[in-house]
Amino acid sequence: MTNNSNIYDIDGQLLRAAGDDHEITVEEAQAKIKEYEDKLAQLSDNEDNALKMGVYKTYIRNLQSYVFNYYMKHPELIPTSKYSTKEEIEKAMEELKKDAEEDEYVPYEEVKDE
Repeated sequence: MTNNSNIYDIDGQLLRAAGDDHEITVEEAQAKIKEYEDKLAQLSDNEDNALKMGVYKTYIRNLQSYVFNYYMKHPELIPTSKYSTKEEIEKAMEELKKDAEEDEYVPYEEVKDE
């Protein structure tokens, strides 16, 4: 398939120039995901922005699908954690313990409907 035209996103940003055969890298896809998530977060949830929000969500889903499929084809390239499983569990437990200590009990009274 040949591409004879430029491709732009909903904001008018050039995504691919005519004749460009560069395949997007995982890092570029992840950067685009972050960019579209930031744009989505800036929009208010009203009717005027509904179309743009839907398009951003579609862009994000497509890019996430690309990254997922890339790693399915190349599992050896999946980034590994710098912690071992035991270390991850201990770190998560410490974070939970810290969060639990910061929580404050607030007494409440249940009011029943008459």
